Amino acid sequence: MEKLISDGFMPRSVLGHGKGKLFVLEGIDGSGKTTQAKLLFESGVFKEGKVVLTKEPTGWIAGSFLKKSMKSRDMVDPMTTQLLFIADRSHHTATEIMPALERGDNVVCDRYALSTIAYGTASGLSREWLEELNKPFLELITLGILIDVDPETAIGRIEQRRKSKTYFENLKELETVRRSYMEIVHLYSNFVIVDGSKSIKEVHESIRSAVAYALHV
Repeated sequence: MEKLISDGFMPRSVLGHGKGKLFVLEGIDGSGKTTQAKLLFESGVFKEGKVVLTKEPTGWIAGSFLKKSMKSRDMVDPMTTQLLFIADRSHHTATEIMPALERGDNVVCDRYALSTIAYGTASGLSREWLEELNKPFLELITLGILIDVDPETAIGRIEQRRKSKTYFENLKELETVRRSYMEIVHLYSNFVIVDGSKSIKEVHESIRSAVAYALHV
């Protein structure tokens, strides 16, 4: 079964209990996830408690190095790259995400563990190895939302936004990463897919509905 919001499918695992809940938006570059993360944060769907908006890579040492490397297109080897992403995620989770969840705050994160698995396998790394390293982070997610969009559309959006592209922002790379995302997302019951080719408002409404369901509101 396709895990599409339009099909009315919702994983049971989103009904788990806890203090705060972690909502993750994933997708290839140009999918619109950053815009949608901000809209979700501002939507008012989180009726109780505080909501925290965050993203990866972060501004910490490893994250800053990765952002500079991607911008300059001077990346280190794939294994080192993904280990740096995981180090950044570990620090991010320990210093920001977990404290927020323990306070009872809800967290909206623009990129998280599935990005490492998708981009890493697209670079030729072992999916099983990446999954094992990211298992503790994947288990924290209440609901993950993969915004799926055609790579050509994504490239068009990136070019409208700015002239320069980062290391991963080329058609061939995005096609490979998209295939990787679509192959692995079905392995996780706490992830759903949203059609990112629709209007910003329509995509937001799909995401908002999924999150509201997970929050029981």
